[in-house]
This record gives sequence, C-alpha cells and structure tokens, in this order.
Amino acid sequence: MADSDSSERFQNSCKAGDDCPWVNEVQVLREQVKLLSEQAHTDALTGLYNFRYFNQALGCEMERVQRTGQPLSLVLADVDHFKRFNDRYGHELGNTLLQQISVCFEQQLRKLDIACRYGGEEFALILPSTDLFEAQAVTQRIRKEVASLRVIHSEGEVYTTMSFGIVCYRANQSHSLNELVSLADAQLYQAKERGRNRVCVAADPVPIDAVTNEEKAALFASMRDPINESDPPTR
Repeated sequence: MADSDSSERFQNSCKAGDDCPWVNEVQVLREQVKLLSEQAHTDALTGLYNFRYFNQALGCEMERVQRTGQPLSLVLADVDHFKRFNDRYGHELGNTLLQQISVCFEQQLRKLDIACRYGGEEFALILPSTDLFEAQAVTQRIRKEVASLRVIHSEGEVYTTMSFGIVCYRANQSHSLNELVSLADAQLYQAKERGRNRVCVAADPVPIDAVTNEEKAALFASMRDPINESDPPTR
C-alpha cells in the first residue's frame, strides 16, 4: 500500500507542466556523480588525468591496437632538475611551472591524445593511432615549447627544460602494460644520461621493409643531438 501511495504521489507531482521535485533531485545527483568521477580521474594541480586514469586508458588503448592494427605511441616526460628548481625558487613557483607545462601539453596535443600527470614532475602522454615518426615530431614540438616557457620570479624570468622517452606499440607485439611503460622509461633515462632537454626513441618493432623513409629518418635523428636539429615536421 505504501509503495502504491508513493507512486501515486510521484505521478501527481510530475504531471505535464508541473515542477517535479524527484526529477530535479535525480538531475542534481547525476551532476554530483559526474563531478566526483571527474575528480577521481583528474590531478588537482594540473587538471590533467592522474596516474589511476593513465593505467586504465593505456590498457584500453593497447587493446584497441590489437583490434584495429593502428599503432600507439607512449611518451614519458620528466622536468629536468626539478628538485633544484624547487630548492632555489620555492614549491609555489614549481607548481606554477607544472601548470604551465600542462597547458603546453593541451595546446600541442589532439583531443584524442591523453595527457597525464604520472607523478611529481613526471608526465605521460598516450598518443593513439600515432607511429614513431609522428610521435617524435609532436614530442620535439612540445620540448621546444616547454624550453621557451618563462615564469616570473623576483630574480627575473626563470625557465626549465624537459626530457622525453618514446616507445611505439604495434599489433605484432605482446608486451604487457608494465613492460611498455618500462621501455618508455628506459628511453627517458637515456635522455637524462645524454644531457637532458632531448627526446630518445625506442626502435620501432616492425620489419625494416615496413618502415617508411620518414620513420627511418626519425630513428637516425634520434641518435644525434636533437637540440641542434632543424624543426621536425608537424603532425
């Protein structure tokens, strides 16, 4: 009887043209759930996706590669000498720098690309349907944009650089998510070892006959100092 009475009251209060309190409440709850979901996947400082979302998204994109055959590129990026920057200029300015870098990512990437704050001063970029040549081109563009950023301080304008490691994942591979991340991290380590402010690229896992001339050029260029190279083509 109680359920019948509640149903009748609901129907009576939600007649055409009437303001339905239950509908309004449901809409509010839906908006709150959406907001909480976004907050659970978003880094509070930078507004980029967080580490939890990174793992989910990378797993999904790797599955997509196996279904579609389209390559995926993963980029790991790290701010050079960030601890030294914080020690000298303070954590507040360091946070401002991370925010500016995040804006740079959003400006240089496509809507389908996924930029994440991997942890601290480290970032991860998931580039769907992107081969090694395209990934290196866009990453070099980001590297140069970050190097041109300036943050105002009492001592004047301050700046930093970033190092990047790239790996390409294709359908003929059987790497796990953790293995793919480790490969990209190894390239990031190489970039740090070779002087920072540069992009290092893992060898593309495709037969040499399947590699285009542009991709071969990208691989050879990665062996030289990219700082003194001409601008790579845009994607």
